[in-house]
Amino acid sequence: MPQASVRLTDPEARRRAASWVYGADPGTVVTFATPDKRYGQWLSPDDWKLLFLADMDRGARMVPALDGRGWVNLNTSSSALRIAEFAALLDAIHKFAADHGVQLGRPV
Repeated sequence: MPQASVRLTDPEARRRAASWVYGADPGTVVTFATPDKRYGQWLSPDDWKLLFLADMDRGARMVPALDGRGWVNLNTSSSALRIAEFAALLDAIHKFAADHGVQLGRPV
């Protein structure tokens, strides 16, 4: 089996991981890692995207939240990025991953 990973989010994911372990060739290395955390909480892929978008030098368009309990950044759409901006976003993501030992790839 080529390199693969699975996030243990539900019983089916756990069964899949267990079947991979039982079917693995002798000498296969299995690594367990804690969930992705930042600020003490798990972040979804969309959360990470928003963090990287906020880090770009695009300026912030902040408005008060409707309930008055905070602020909302209106510059959060990656679909509005030009090609050069999107390339810079990908470069920032790859640099952050390399600096923090994160292997990027397609989820399983």
